[in-house]
Amino acid sequence: MSSSIRSVVFFVVLVAFSAFTFWVATHSSVVAFTLALPKSDPWTPQVTVDLLLMGSMAVVWMYGDSKKRGLPFVPFAVLTVFLGSIGLFTYLLVRERKGT
Repeated sequence: MSSSIRSVVFFVVLVAFSAFTFWVATHSSVVAFTLALPKSDPWTPQVTVDLLLMGSMAVVWMYGDSKKRGLPFVPFAVLTVFLGSIGLFTYLLVRERKGT
């Protein structure tokens, strides 16, 4: 897949997922979700922990990749910690645009 096509794919996913995240954030409460976790179906905490592990692995990968490519790490790590996939897709988009 060419770099320009990857950039478009990353951008489309970033915009779509950001819009969905904004919609969810404006229609529900993180606190209510967190308090409901112990009372929910066992799959809810399992998927939540799985996503936290995947996000952690993404940040570890991003650290090594950013050092190798000379890209900043901290802004994308902070975005990933607080916004999940939005931070990772932003990093991947910048990485493609820099062409490193």
